[in-house]
Amino acid sequence: MRLYPAFIVASVLSVFVVGPLGASTAQYFSDWSAHKFFADLVGLRQPRTPDVFANSPVPSVNGSMWTITFELRCYLLMTVLGLCGVMKRRWAILVLALAVNVAAIAGAPEHRGEQGDALFGVSGFMLWFASLYLAGVCFYLFRERLRLRGRFAVFALIGFCAALFAPGAVMRAATVTLGAYALFYIGQRQSPLLAKLRTSDDLSYGLYLYGWPVTQLLALWLPSIAPLALFACVTAICVPLAYASWRGVESPALRLKRARPSRGRPVAA
Repeated sequence: MRLYPAFIVASVLSVFVVGPLGASTAQYFSDWSAHKFFADLVGLRQPRTPDVFANSPVPSVNGSMWTITFELRCYLLMTVLGLCGVMKRRWAILVLALAVNVAAIAGAPEHRGEQGDALFGVSGFMLWFASLYLAGVCFYLFRERLRLRGRFAVFALIGFCAALFAPGAVMRAATVTLGAYALFYIGQRQSPLLAKLRTSDDLSYGLYLYGWPVTQLLALWLPSIAPLALFACVTAICVPLAYASWRGVESPALRLKRARPSRGRPVAA
């Protein structure tokens, strides 16, 4: 429920505020397409705009948002699997996850940033996102069988970090195994700090949505700013934006979901 409303607000701000501020010419709105804008909103796609941030390595008004359409497709996949009754059979989900991960690893690109090989018309990026999503689903479905230990998590984290510099196939295999293990270990840790983070306002989505455009604008206006200073400035600006997104958009949307009548959730076998 929080995905769409916050995406729409961020898209509007990116196109109508950030875009004109970062445009390389005064013809921004004359070259802008309302048809593309609304199509991108419906499809949860990264907003397409006229040229912005011309001197940036990635001249996009909000380059982070390209992943959200893949997230939506993963949610739709889970919906289809649930309607087909597959979600009641966690071993079937495990087999599916293994198959998708094998396909994603086998089709991994040689160079970072490339899609990788498609399979049956499914893009390489979609295979990779689905493999990560299904890995998380399996970790959750089999959580009572997992033995999350600190020393294993340390070794897993070290192995994952080393694999980031390895070829694409090795990196992908390490991400869905070692990286996932370390992440879930950290997530289930009991500590006052983590407990506070779990119960406090969730700023993660807002930081994700606004980090890119704020960084682009500051890099444009302050071209000589040091990386650490840029990080500090972006954080100082984005935290209030993320808080406003959570309080004003995401949290109210989630309350609408909780207000709906709930049905019994099937238990995985």
